[in-house]
Amino acid sequence: MSTESKFPVRRRRRWWPWLLLLLSVCVVTLWTLPATLVYNLMASQLKDVEAGGLSGSLWKGEASSLLLRGKDWGKLNWTLRPLPLLQGRTEVDLRLDGPGVKLSGNVIRAADRAIDLGQTTGTIDAAWMGPALGLPLLVPTGSINLDLQGLSIDAEGKPTAIQGQARWVDAGLTGIVRARAGTVLIEASGRDGQIEGLLRNEGGGNLGIDGSFSMLGTLYQAEVMLRPDPNDAELVQALQWVGQPLDQSGGRLLLIEGEVHGWANSSANTQD
Repeated sequence: MSTESKFPVRRRRRWWPWLLLLLSVCVVTLWTLPATLVYNLMASQLKDVEAGGLSGSLWKGEASSLLLRGKDWGKLNWTLRPLPLLQGRTEVDLRLDGPGVKLSGNVIRAADRAIDLGQTTGTIDAAWMGPALGLPLLVPTGSINLDLQGLSIDAEGKPTAIQGQARWVDAGLTGIVRARAGTVLIEASGRDGQIEGLLRNEGGGNLGIDGSFSMLGTLYQAEVMLRPDPNDAELVQALQWVGQPLDQSGGRLLLIEGEVHGWANSSANTQD
């Protein structure tokens, strides 16, 4: 009798179909992981951040409201890119649509609640600059169109690096007087918390706005020159209550100092 007849060959167990099934279940579970579940798991680590009206999944979803330190930034949509995760990178496409702000950008890294943004574009209501200017008698009007190539924000919501520009469109001031500045170009660059920028008026109104600003750590300062049309007596007279004399034609110089306190709060002091 042959050896094979005495000891039949044991059939090999095909384990790989079960492994494939298990991997498929894991992939489907991750792909359909509800955004609400992910948020509940991470909520304790998201200091000063509240999201409401969550829908969708970890990979593609929406929050109908996003609160940062109590300030409502509006609706947030996100799309998490899966392929960069295989390379150890996190990339998320974000779109923010809220009161006075519409932004879209790509988060290329997120760690310790700090974020780095790639190309970021959008529009912000100029009134958001009001607290930074520290001019209770004048409120900025118009909108700011952003075109940033890069922006880094630390865990507290303060910018640490930036490269890009913005255009203040239909720029103006309202309050004790109404002034039109047309379009103002704003350019900014810097890294490691040292940021510098320029404001350059491109014309189109009865008020010229030019100047420069810098930021070191959380502290910032700016010199803004307001040059009213000398033929606009009402505007020239109203600006006498603002800043320091710049020239004989009614121009005024604003010296602004302040500290950035993060996402929701900021303070500024304007030296008269």
